[in-house]
Amino acid sequence: MEKEQKKDIQHKILLAFLYLLRTVRYLPLGCSYALGSLLGNLGFVLLSRHRRVSWQSLSLAFPDWSFRRKLNVSHYYFSFAAQSILESFYFFRSPGKIDFFPVEGIEHLDAALAKNKGVVGVTAHLGAFPFLAWKLARMNYPVSIVARPFRDRYMGELFEKEIADTGVNIIYSYPRQRCVRNIFQRLKRNEIVIILTDQNFGTNGVWVEFFGKLAATPVGALLTAVKTGAALVPMYTVRTGMGRHANFILPEFKPLPFDDEDKQTLENSIRISKLIEGWIRENPFQWTWIHRRWKSRPSAKVLSRKYKVQGQ
Repeated sequence: MEKEQKKDIQHKILLAFLYLLRTVRYLPLGCSYALGSLLGNLGFVLLSRHRRVSWQSLSLAFPDWSFRRKLNVSHYYFSFAAQSILESFYFFRSPGKIDFFPVEGIEHLDAALAKNKGVVGVTAHLGAFPFLAWKLARMNYPVSIVARPFRDRYMGELFEKEIADTGVNIIYSYPRQRCVRNIFQRLKRNEIVIILTDQNFGTNGVWVEFFGKLAATPVGALLTAVKTGAALVPMYTVRTGMGRHANFILPEFKPLPFDDEDKQTLENSIRISKLIEGWIRENPFQWTWIHRRWKSRPSAKVLSRKYKVQGQ
């Protein structure tokens, strides 16, 4: 069998499985959680590479934790992730239930929008993070979220169809020029653009400490706010119980000014990373430990540049 044929069969199997999972929307939420727990347990056993990455990430972030504590968090996250996907289908069918999700600090968002320059929402892959944007859309706030294009076309088509009905606009991070243009247009219309800033950024961005270890950190949200004058507002969501999610909006983050633009970017990125780290420390079971946050290391060229690496 040729490689392309094999890949096509795999895609069709994945699509069939995803459409099968969509049927959970017709089940009670408790059943979705039970099924998610089962799938999470299977994933923890079968997905050895992801399990290994989660263990390595937890060991870097919490070197003083016991073996059992790291194992519990790693194991729980697999179930949490599966449950989050399944409950999304449940809420797609019953979107009105999103209205009951509490939002703390909405006055900070209103104050930022009152400046009429748009809002850049800084968030992380914490909790069921898409629910934050969905909740704001349900409250009639014009909101977009910047996301990477789906690697699998079939999965992308499936979720795009579902998300279209939530009122949340997706701005894909690629092509880059189109992404930047869409962000600027929406900020100019005084809308909210949510950007996730807690994943590995390869050789770009700046290198700041995250849980005490240097990590390649994106600076797009910060630079966009500085360039456009938009308010930079930290926000995040966490699950508080079965089918219950709390959203938190913090006061506007005001970048500290420096004479050197590169220093300003580095110093304020350090502050933002510390803020996100605090959210994760409070809710370690709900962060994406299967992501290789510390994968990239600064090259000699990066280390030689001024204000690119914290402590250099």
